[in-house]
Amino acid sequence: AKMIPQSDLGEVIFKTEETSYKGTPAYNISAVARTLPMYRWVFDMEDSYMSTLERRTLRPLASQVRIKEGKHRRRSDFTYDWDNGTVTSVFRNLNWKQDSTRTMKVQEGTMDVLSLFYEMRTQDLANFKVGQTRTVEIVSDRRIKPYKYRLVAREDLSLIHT
Repeated sequence: AKMIPQSDLGEVIFKTEETSYKGTPAYNISAVARTLPMYRWVFDMEDSYMSTLERRTLRPLASQVRIKEGKHRRRSDFTYDWDNGTVTSVFRNLNWKQDSTRTMKVQEGTMDVLSLFYEMRTQDLANFKVGQTRTVEIVSDRRIKPYKYRLVAREDLSLIHT
């Protein structure tokens, strides 16, 4: 936002609700990111992510991604089968005439982007040392890719009462 310093160009809205998925207690979590109306002439974006997570383990059971960025549109739907160690991806760039379906092997701990966000917010990081890295596999569109993340620093967030 160098063109317009100190401005909010967009927003992200997160929601979480308890539900069940095929009889399994679960959470539906969602995030919608969009450009605010007065800036849509610069870049019109509305991306939505939805994941259904098993309540006990927070591992994903199903997820959806809907991308709308300028003229680019795509969607992905994922269904996890943890008993067989697979995830099925149904992907479509909306310029295509048909969906692309792919079943891929997953290992325990594989996540989608939104479930990773919630997993990281609930982790006990007491033993995660500054400079230490961890790797997680992320399901995205038609592939699974390993991503490394590193703890850069710790902050002391003390509340100041006046």
